[in-house]
Amino acid sequence: MTAVRRSLVMTVLVLAVLVAGVLPAWASFTTKASGGGVPVATGIVAPPTDLVVTSSCWTTTTTTKRTTTTDPVTGQQTTTERTTTSTPARSNRNVESSTTSAPAPGPGPNDSTTTTVTKDTELRIASSWTPSTTARGVNGYLGSLHFWGSGGLPVSWTWPWVTTMNGGYDAGMLWMQLQFSVTTLTEYGWSARSELSQVLTC
Repeated sequence: MTAVRRSLVMTVLVLAVLVAGVLPAWASFTTKASGGGVPVATGIVAPPTDLVVTSSCWTTTTTTKRTTTTDPVTGQQTTTERTTTSTPARSNRNVESSTTSAPAPGPGPNDSTTTTVTKDTELRIASSWTPSTTARGVNGYLGSLHFWGSGGLPVSWTWPWVTTMNGGYDAGMLWMQLQFSVTTLTEYGWSARSELSQVLTC
């Protein structure tokens, strides 16, 4: 895992701790949460039910070649860079790595080239649910990720007539026992959360 992605994961973790207790087609692993709901603000608002969540991991490989050319007369060096990125490939685990080769001669007589290969994995989540039966005032649904059963970190929002939600997240967060929920939102400020999905995996 690169330093930047590690920092991102830790930032998300800190945010999850702060929001805990206060308050998203890629089917490889499927979980289903039963109805019933967990009211956040009031029992009057009905939560979404029959929440179904699917998750899978996809790894992208990025290859960067850096070629340094040395002028044989002046000794001055110039560097050119060429980057290629692969199509994401299905993975059964989180892969986070970066390796750089030692300088190799070529392609020209005064050149040397290093190759850096970076692998990064995205957790893709798709969800669907039965809409809230609340009679009036529903103005949207909020998707949240939960870390170790925390209160939840909001990650996505959708309109009240939509009953699906998709998203991609850093697979480096999987070790935090991720779960997913959907909350009914209303124009008068009350809300009700679905049951949590089971722990998500690749």
